[in-house]
Amino acid sequence: MVADKLRGCAPNLRCGSGICPPCTWATNRWFRKAAATFADATTVMIFSTVQLPDWQAMPIYLENLDVEQQKALLCDTLHDAGLGQATVFGALDLSLNRWPASGCQCWSAHWALYSYDRDAAAFTAAITSVLPSHCQVKVPVKTKVINRTPDIAYSYGFKNVFEKKCIIPSRLGRGEASIISPGDAEFDTLAINLDRIGIMDRFFTQACDFVGLAIHRAA
Repeated sequence: MVADKLRGCAPNLRCGSGICPPCTWATNRWFRKAAATFADATTVMIFSTVQLPDWQAMPIYLENLDVEQQKALLCDTLHDAGLGQATVFGALDLSLNRWPASGCQCWSAHWALYSYDRDAAAFTAAITSVLPSHCQVKVPVKTKVINRTPDIAYSYGFKNVFEKKCIIPSRLGRGEASIISPGDAEFDTLAINLDRIGIMDRFFTQACDFVGLAIHRAA
């Protein structure tokens, strides 16, 4: 039981559950430190969110999500985009998306990714060019240069809070979002599946690896 695992989590005996607040906060801090050690004063870092328009990345039932399959699909996408040798790292993020006008609802498994010394617009265009169109994914890739508050940018790389989004475009072109919290109908499903996925399996690396509190480029 997930609840039993969380109750047994202690400072010297961490449970490692993907829904455990102390474990995920600690992992978030570790990731931020690792990302910060990767960059130096001359490195231009970019942050990109990528939604693969694949039905398995947007399952109706979260238990159908296969993270290893999604990692393989992300690798293939980067390769097809001409980025197969690029240094890329990041982690899986989840949200529950709803379209009230149609009554549709599904989970979204998307990626928070970082790379360096690349043009943000070119990075976005390369990945977008190889993704098939999807009626529910209007903008599959968004990329920004990290030039201010890098610690905040890196904190998105391993999130430990997750949103439910109501996709109703407003005059600003945005939907509405709120945090999935204990007591919400969706929380148990999220908790069970984050525990199933685990913490470290959410991470993705290409041409680099995590070593201690740092990220090392591949030799």
